[in-house]
Amino acid sequence: MNSHEHQGKSVAQVNGYEIIQCTTCGFKHAMPIPTPQQLSELYQAQPFVNQPEPREQEWLLRMYQDRYETFEELLPPERRSVFDVGSGAGTFLLCGKNRGWQGYGQEPCEALVAYSREQGLQVDAAFFDAEHARELPLFDVIHIAEVLEHVPDPVGFLQLALEKLAPGGILCIMAANEFNPIQQAYRSIRDIRPWWLVPPVHINYFDAQSLPALLTRLGLEVVHKEATFPIDWFLLMEEEYIDQPELGRCCHERRRAFELNIAAGGQNDVKRKLYQAMAEAGVGREIVVYARKD
Repeated sequence: MNSHEHQGKSVAQVNGYEIIQCTTCGFKHAMPIPTPQQLSELYQAQPFVNQPEPREQEWLLRMYQDRYETFEELLPPERRSVFDVGSGAGTFLLCGKNRGWQGYGQEPCEALVAYSREQGLQVDAAFFDAEHARELPLFDVIHIAEVLEHVPDPVGFLQLALEKLAPGGILCIMAANEFNPIQQAYRSIRDIRPWWLVPPVHINYFDAQSLPALLTRLGLEVVHKEATFPIDWFLLMEEEYIDQPELGRCCHERRRAFELNIAAGGQNDVKRKLYQAMAEAGVGREIVVYARKD
């Protein structure tokens, strides 16, 4: 889509970019949209992210168990193939493998691909695009987590993904929930920049309304929504972790402990009901949307 086709009210300016509420796309995004060459240079310069440490891996596996449980509720038992777009260290695919799923991932970082393969996972070093999608089979589930924020054309990206989703299959998207009520409340009482705006690293800014609406416009049926832990709440508790990495890590560890301990205590279903209600209220650090293809 050409830049002149994007129009809408400006909601912020940061790093030389304008963030607009795009009437064409139906969600907020940066202008100008970075070119593929600019993004390639940006990500080549990014430091390598190590595989998760044991406590973090335990937490991620617990989070992904919730997603697979939802997939298994929505699909018959013979439908157990999953494609993870941007599979990182492979933890999501590992969770599925442990549950008997047939998983495949694409991940541009070759070091993470090597690590994933050491765990017996089927992962290729690739960006998901038309060239790399051409030879892929259809999948029962396509999982795209923390990827849509980064791509210059989210609509085209999702349309390509849908070509690889089998009829009746589930597309699961997790994206950061930005301009959410907790962020807005904190900014209203503090003279502080909108810290979640980080173009060109994040180009697109979704929320609990715009992400489900986008999937609906693409012809999918939204069948389930959840939020993730609203870590922004710590800001309203005067744990002001912005620009304080050590405090931010502490807040994350408390979030992690909460989710692991409530599950260990036999109340994971209560947590999930709470997060579903949060999604309806528009709060939560990320929004997770499950949508079915006809």
